[in-house]
Amino acid sequence: MDVKCILTKKRRAKVDKTIAKFVMEISLTPNSKIVINMKKTVFSLVLVTAMACGKKDETKGQKLVKKEGAVTSSVEANDAERNKIIKDAPKVNAPTISITSMSFDKMEHDFGTVIEESESTYSFKVTNTGQQPLLIENVKASCGCTTPKKPEKAIAPGMSDEIQVSFKPNVGQLGEQNKTVTVTANTTPDIVVLKIKANVKKKKK
Repeated sequence: MDVKCILTKKRRAKVDKTIAKFVMEISLTPNSKIVINMKKTVFSLVLVTAMACGKKDETKGQKLVKKEGAVTSSVEANDAERNKIIKDAPKVNAPTISITSMSFDKMEHDFGTVIEESESTYSFKVTNTGQQPLLIENVKASCGCTTPKKPEKAIAPGMSDEIQVSFKPNVGQLGEQNKTVTVTANTTPDIVVLKIKANVKKKKK
C-alpha cells in the first residue's frame, strides 16, 4: 500500500495524539506489561514512518536543489561561452572616407532656345581642390528628360574631369524649363546642385 509521506502540521498533531493515547492506556490497563509491549510496537511504527517520510522529503528537496543547480550551472556555462566568443571575435574597423573639396567652372548652364525632342549636351568641369582623391559617388537629375554622366575614376588632387549633362525635352514640353543635377561626392558639404535651363519651342511639321 502506497502511503504519501508529507509531514504537515495535521500529521504531526495526529502523531502527538497517538502518543498521548498510548500513555493514557498504560495507566488504565490492568495487564500493563502486554499493553506496554503492544503500544511500544505501535509507537515505534509511527516514529519509523515519520522518520522515513522526513528522509524522503529531504531527498526530494536535495534532488530539486541539485536539478536547479544543474540548470543554473548550464546557464552560467552558456553565458561564459558567449562572452568568450564575443571577446575572441576579430575587431572590424569601419572604413574611413577621406574628405576633400571640389569646384566647378560654373554652377548653371543655359541651353537657350531648343526644339522639342532635340538633345543638347553640356559638360560641367569639376576640379579637385583638396588634398585627397575626389570620388564623384552619384549624379541624379530632377527629370527624366535630363541625363547626367559622372566620371568613373577618382580625380587626383589638382586635377579636373567632367560631369556631362544631356537635355532632351519631350513632345509638348514647351516653354521655359529649369532642371537640376545633384552631385554627391566625398566633400564637405557632400552635395552640390548644378542647374540647367532652356526655352523649348514646338517642332515644325
